[in-house]
Amino acid sequence: MMQSNDSKMNYPMNIFCLMLSGLLALPSCNVQGGAKLPTEDDNSNVRVYEYAPSVIPSTLYDVKVNEQWSFVLPTDEHHLTVFSCDGPVKVEVNPLAENISSARVLPLSSEYDCKIVDGKVVFHMEPGERAVVEINGSEENNLFVFANPLDEPVPSSDQDIIRVKEGTVVDLGTVSLKDGQTLLVEGGAVCKGAVKTVDASNVSVEGYGILVSRGVEARGITFDKCSNVRIDGVTLL
Repeated sequence: MMQSNDSKMNYPMNIFCLMLSGLLALPSCNVQGGAKLPTEDDNSNVRVYEYAPSVIPSTLYDVKVNEQWSFVLPTDEHHLTVFSCDGPVKVEVNPLAENISSARVLPLSSEYDCKIVDGKVVFHMEPGERAVVEINGSEENNLFVFANPLDEPVPSSDQDIIRVKEGTVVDLGTVSLKDGQTLLVEGGAVCKGAVKTVDASNVSVEGYGILVSRGVEARGITFDKCSNVRIDGVTLL
């Protein structure tokens, strides 16, 4: 997905298509199993994001995180919700289009204790965790849940920043970053475009927003012959 011949690169990002191939092939599990037990301490701080009115929410899922509504974004294949927190949180997933007979939360290696309560899937997550909720044994229209750390990546003030603000939808096309430049996609922002940068140093793509590169470039983010590259937090579709 990314290319570079420099070894000094940092990639703490959410790669949607990579998770599809890595999580959905796991064996099934019981709804009640797992060692990650619910906690009564749901007082962690939560940050949910406001999206532009033009971004249509999912008609298949409602999601609450510690009683706050978290926007669910539909995609061509699956559905996605992104929020930030500074400790364990309770996630409630309400399927709107069907009754639940079974559910599981992937990956199984995380041992989520998934319960069905009043027709909702309830489980707990920690900052930095990524989960997929599967309803009634079907891999179609699964819900991806990304729990980011509360502190959103913010470049230093002296950097040259291309900022895509929360609550906006921006079509940037293909962006070529210059030396010392950052593309900052804030949480709640949807950026249509791709990053294709050659022969640059000290460049980064950051923030908890969503970069949609489908129909723009085959690879959403490409760095070639670059040094000191950082990619942090952004969700790539």
